[in-house]
Amino acid sequence: MSDFAPIGRPDPAGPVSYDAAAKPRRVNDATPAGVTRGADRVDVSAEAREATLTARLKDLPVREDLVAEARRQIAEGTYDSEDRIEQAIDAILGDWA
Repeated sequence: MSDFAPIGRPDPAGPVSYDAAAKPRRVNDATPAGVTRGADRVDVSAEAREATLTARLKDLPVREDLVAEARRQIAEGTYDSEDRIEQAIDAILGDWA
C-alpha cells in the first residue's frame, strides 16, 4: 500500500491510502473498534421501475398485422369468444403454476 497526496495543492486532511483490494480511505480515517459500516444500498421507487419498463416496451417491435386483426375483430364484435376467454384463463393459471 502506498500513500500519496493529490497533485497540485496539498490536501489538508492528509494523504490518501490506496489499496486495490479495498476502497480508498484517508490514512487517519480509522473506524473505531466495534463499529461496523453498513453496506451500500440503492432503493428504486415503483415509479422508476415502471418508467424503465415502459421505456423498454416502447423499444419492442410491434406486429402491426396482429394489432390490425385484433382491432378488426373488436369492431365486428367477434374478438371475445368462449375459446379465447378459456385460452386466456389457462395462460394466466399456467403462469402462476
